[in-house]
Amino acid sequence: MTVQKAPDPAMARGERRRAKTRAAIISAAEDLLAHTGPEAVRIEDVAVRAGVSPASVYVHFGTKDGLVAATTEHLLDVGAAGLAAAYSTEGRALDRVIATGTEYLQVLVDHPALIRYLTARTLRSTGTVSEAEARIDAQIEGMRTTFQQLLQQAVDDGDVEAVDARLMSYFLSGAWVGVAALSLEGNNRPLTSDDVKRAGLQALEILTRGASSASPNKQKSSPGTISGC
Repeated sequence: MTVQKAPDPAMARGERRRAKTRAAIISAAEDLLAHTGPEAVRIEDVAVRAGVSPASVYVHFGTKDGLVAATTEHLLDVGAAGLAAAYSTEGRALDRVIATGTEYLQVLVDHPALIRYLTARTLRSTGTVSEAEARIDAQIEGMRTTFQQLLQQAVDDGDVEAVDARLMSYFLSGAWVGVAALSLEGNNRPLTSDDVKRAGLQALEILTRGASSASPNKQKSSPGTISGC
């Protein structure tokens, strides 16, 4: 008979304390990264905002790049949860395309730090990619691929213009990040969060309007009237 050891209360408290510290550091990093690029963020400033020592930040994340990557992965996980719900929306593929686009735009305006990372990562010169960056790239590509598949299904259903779904998924995801970047602090052509969402959704409205007029599915919906446009 195997006797299981009772959980060690001290160990459990230590794990909770470490998790709480890690979450506080990531939250502090996100707050700072929302206002400036990763290159301008200092570990000391993150530590002050999180209420911990700089040494604690290094213990948990190793380097500033490690902290930025961990913060970005956290934000992508938050976004992925919302996108997963949008992907599973009941109805036709078109409904899921619109729901996914709406959710993605909301994630961007809610997390300026993610916009800054995505913009900087796109413009970054090629070179050695860290394991964390590779994970982030794979997660972003997975989101885009799923959106591409939804677009293709909507094209096949006749509810979206007969476009190249792969290229359109790249265009929309890139354009939405670019438009969202215009809402970042310090931009000399600022857009409000509502402007960003309306601009992004108008792209979907245009994409679906022409096809719906000739589609046998037209009577089932009015894709030209997307909420928020």
